[in-house]
Amino acid sequence: MDVDSWMRGFALTALTGLADTYNNGLGHNIELYVRPRDGRVMLLPWDQDHAFYYSPTSSLFGTGSHRLAAIIQLAPNRRLFCAHLLELCQTGFTNDFLDPVITHLSTVADRPAYVPNLKSWVSQRRTYVLTQLNTLHPRVPFEITSNGGADFTVATPSTLLEGRGWLDVRTIFIARPGQPPEPVEVTWLDGQRWRIAVPLLRGPNVLTLTASSALGAAAGSDSIVITNSGAIEPAGAANLLISEIHYHPASDGEGEEFIELINAGSSVIDLTGVRFPAGIQFDFTGSPMALLPPGERVLVVKDKMTFESRYGTGLPVAGVWSPFTELGNNGDRLTLVDRAGVTIADFSYDDSRPWPGEADGTGPSLTLIQPAIDAQTGNPARWRPSRLEGGSPGTSDALAAAGYSSLVEYATVEAPAIQQSADGLEVVWVERLGADQAVVVPEVSDSLTEWETDPGDGSIIEYLKTSSADGLRSITVRLAPPHSFFRLRVQPR
Repeated sequence: MDVDSWMRGFALTALTGLADTYNNGLGHNIELYVRPRDGRVMLLPWDQDHAFYYSPTSSLFGTGSHRLAAIIQLAPNRRLFCAHLLELCQTGFTNDFLDPVITHLSTVADRPAYVPNLKSWVSQRRTYVLTQLNTLHPRVPFEITSNGGADFTVATPSTLLEGRGWLDVRTIFIARPGQPPEPVEVTWLDGQRWRIAVPLLRGPNVLTLTASSALGAAAGSDSIVITNSGAIEPAGAANLLISEIHYHPASDGEGEEFIELINAGSSVIDLTGVRFPAGIQFDFTGSPMALLPPGERVLVVKDKMTFESRYGTGLPVAGVWSPFTELGNNGDRLTLVDRAGVTIADFSYDDSRPWPGEADGTGPSLTLIQPAIDAQTGNPARWRPSRLEGGSPGTSDALAAAGYSSLVEYATVEAPAIQQSADGLEVVWVERLGADQAVVVPEVSDSLTEWETDPGDGSIIEYLKTSSADGLRSITVRLAPPHSFFRLRVQPR
């Protein structure tokens, strides 16, 4: 169940006194929708014509007595249900909003006698609901209650932090000095108490928690310092990167798909709670590879048996992603979050320029160039085709510049060449895949004194095709508009 959508749907029917629906009279009239990306079942309102039926002082929780009523009365669900009632009473369920609608519809239906009663019903119902909400859930401040709200020390890479808040708290954000607030996943223990998982870097962690309502209004804040005295850090945006994506293997190799991640930090990291909620679905919790040393890599695969028949056993495979999800061959969006639900990575790859098209079914994987915390994984310029067909799961395929006599020899195999095609002159050059310590920059000029760098948008250089094999990549371009001179500038990355 998408519990949030169910509680909101039931809150709406109870608020409007709708008699002809589940949990509020007759046991029928709802629509269910299975959301494809996660298989969660949503409740959609259906058949709303029997509203304003019950007394304005009828139960907040509906008049139904079947099993759905029991779901609403579970403590976290009950709070969520009441929070939706509060938001509805603050937005659409007001006389300011509904009176013009009632007047208009009564005119269309030629039923002017209904107007006073309906407007009065809305006013009475709203007043009753708000009074009951304040009685059932007295206002409390948003605050941290763990250790009495005082700073504390643990020797673990994470801890559970608890606090309390009123019905207006919809989202809790966590912020560290110099970083923007990020929303965290919240578990409500009852009508007041919340709990969040907090990843802790080594040393003092200065944390500020802020709460906001469903309408985005501030609902309180509190701060605390939690010190991690241990040697292990939690995995997060400060140390974990997606480093390789094999989303479309060569023919008949779909089971060989994998995603590789690397610890780009300087401490051992704990992957517990890290998961892919979108693109693929996988949770590292409980994996034998949950602790990852600095510089080490870990793999998530589509089919372990097929993967091992292609690449062998002994590789750092954390597990298999959900069979209900897959990597899109024509591009997809990957989202990776930490144990608190804070984003580690969220980007979309593609199968065509500016992303390396060779990774789309011709053999190579998408490989991150020089994995580092500032790698900007959503930037296609930081990705290249792998040197080998099938990629290099669990290891790097980068070449060291020290093994070559010059930066030019390291990055390129031959100078640019001009060739004639049916559409005009083309420029072709060959780069060495894996030469990640250098970058090859195309430039054009009409004077040999002033050179213009290609911005990559096709206004100067139009990329026609790229292909890779045997560790080399051939690139063919056309100058648009034509220029007198062309060169490649090779510089350290």
